[in-house]
Amino acid sequence: MMDHEAMIEVIQAHKDGKQIQFTETGDERWTDYALGCDPTWNFGAYDYRIKPEKKKPQEVWVITNTKTGAFRVAPRGGAVYVLTEEKAKLFREVLE
Repeated sequence: MMDHEAMIEVIQAHKDGKQIQFTETGDERWTDYALGCDPTWNFGAYDYRIKPEKKKPQEVWVITNTKTGAFRVAPRGGAVYVLTEEKAKLFREVLE
């Protein structure tokens, strides 16, 4: 069950135009309220939250020297220079 501060926070977020989600109390499956739709608040039966923003996965290049085994890491998006004796692999963070 939500406390008063959480109730006020979610109602204010709705007033500010943020996406609200709801679920039956104790359930883990969240459903979006349609934007522009006024929720019928029932804090006894449902929990509400501001919809979390999707996090973008991080990506990095790992460049390994095939002779020495030494490696370096470079962020994706910038120039990556790979020497003849190096191999580069792209790694992406898994978000779930």
